[in-house]
Amino acid sequence: MLLSRAYAQVGDDKGAALELDAARAAFEALGVKDALAAREPLLGLGAARDVTKTFMFTDIADSTRLLELLGDHKWHRQLRHQYELTHRLVADHGGRVVKSTGDGVFAVFDSTTRALDCGLALQRSAASELVVDLRIGIHSSVATEFAGDFEGRGVHLAARLVARAEPGQVLATHDTVPTSSRYVVSSRWVETLRGFSEPVEIVAVDTAQTGTSVESAT
Repeated sequence: MLLSRAYAQVGDDKGAALELDAARAAFEALGVKDALAAREPLLGLGAARDVTKTFMFTDIADSTRLLELLGDHKWHRQLRHQYELTHRLVADHGGRVVKSTGDGVFAVFDSTTRALDCGLALQRSAASELVVDLRIGIHSSVATEFAGDFEGRGVHLAARLVARAEPGQVLATHDTVPTSSRYVVSSRWVETLRGFSEPVEIVAVDTAQTGTSVESAT
């Protein structure tokens, strides 16, 4: 429990959650589970809760090929630049980067429009500032929040979208894009994503739009 609290105080939510799980298992084995439950609020982690958020995943397209082409030094410089650019734009649009996903990030937003605006701004900035192409997937849904991270079907769906996106593309589920909004989208199509039994309606959001008010295509 003390390790969990120490990790939480230095901002390592994952470490705190792992140590809390270990403490919970130990207390249960000792038959004093209630003793831990009474102390969990003191750890500052909070309880798991269901929330509605908009999730955005980013990824560098063809990263293995680019690493070989650019070499280690130039690749890591581009990777660092991409991380800095993404963190800045996510913060500018009121979102939060939850964690790195290797060549990209997992970010969360309270507002669907802020997430979409961030994705579009990121693609436009990447086109002018980076030599790598980004892929972006966005989906709004209910998920479980615990220790600063998120889990659930909707999170995995957003991750599947980014894997499906083409270089320079922003993909979103059809229901995520507000109807009669200023976003220009492609005709929607239906696709069964890996790991999902039900098909999903997907649209590509036009990254060339200027942000002026237009009707969303269907």
